[in-house]
Amino acid sequence: MFSIGRGLRPRILMVTDSLAPSSFFGGVGTATLFAAQLANQRGAGLGLVTLAEDPYGSNLKEFFDLHCVQPPPHVEFRRVSLKEADRPLDVGSEDLFVTTSWWSTRRILGSIAANRIIYVLQEDERMFYPAGDEQLQAQETMSEPGLRVLVNSRLLYDHMINTGCPFLRERGTWFEPAFPQRIYFFEPGDRSPLNFFFYARPNNARNLFSRGIAAINKAFTTGILRPKDWRFHFVGKDLRPLKIAGGSLIETAQRLSWNHYAALIRRMDLGLSLMHTPHPSYPPLDLAASGAVAVTNAFASKTSLSAYSENIICADLSVDGLVEGLAKGAELARNSELRLKNYHTQGLSRSWEESFAPPLSWLDGA
Repeated sequence: MFSIGRGLRPRILMVTDSLAPSSFFGGVGTATLFAAQLANQRGAGLGLVTLAEDPYGSNLKEFFDLHCVQPPPHVEFRRVSLKEADRPLDVGSEDLFVTTSWWSTRRILGSIAANRIIYVLQEDERMFYPAGDEQLQAQETMSEPGLRVLVNSRLLYDHMINTGCPFLRERGTWFEPAFPQRIYFFEPGDRSPLNFFFYARPNNARNLFSRGIAAINKAFTTGILRPKDWRFHFVGKDLRPLKIAGGSLIETAQRLSWNHYAALIRRMDLGLSLMHTPHPSYPPLDLAASGAVAVTNAFASKTSLSAYSENIICADLSVDGLVEGLAKGAELARNSELRLKNYHTQGLSRSWEESFAPPLSWLDGA
């Protein structure tokens, strides 16, 4: 980095690993929307800074349009690499940083004061690692004096406070994610056979791919998910062609754009999405926001997600517990009257502007 004093305009500089389509989901997308809203509120430009890959901006306009967020009039893309000294980042005295992980936060803290950084925390990142150096560095980074932390969901915020992060009461706040009606909605149509969704990421340990497969296999063999009644869709990444019990063919989809992912979600009736962490994760909420029934797992204080939607079932993580959840989910998916009633009365936010209003107000006073 190098200082330019006062720039032409203040900027919100969001730092993340990549903006490539395969990375631009969930947390990175949410942080981008927040950075844009913060820039709009403050009359600032938006800078999207990548650490691992060259910036990829061609999908950005569609992304903002789908989520009903107006991008700032000035958006720039930058790549910064410790290995390439000829790619420094100019930093003005009024620029603020938004970071998307403990490691991007740690890198910025090497050059920028903590009170100029807003760390968007969207998972207990300590749990990514066994007890060791990286876990320690994650804890130390989020504990950095002066750093402001914005936590995705009240559920995760409470978990962090109760597990060694009491400083979040003074230096942190939370928001609930939004699911704009423009992209997440119930799409009527022929529901025969019904469509089943499995969030399948075999190389992401916290998504419990093997446990999900075991539960789906048992649901097949016990007649809960009969192949003649369902079409099976595995959606994620690093997938190979699959067949499960009885030779049932699985349709796989990966590296989808936001638009194609949302179109597929709107066709689903029942989904299984596992996350062995305290965060609710996005796929169960995406499914509920689009009128489907979602089965996910309980974890610590994550025992119910009914405040988001009665169409989300939190099941015990044992194979039998998940199969029981799938049985309840299949029954609810077939009960179109109750399912649609739950869909119309759910508590999910439909506006990012409303979701981000409380944390933006908090930042003004922090």
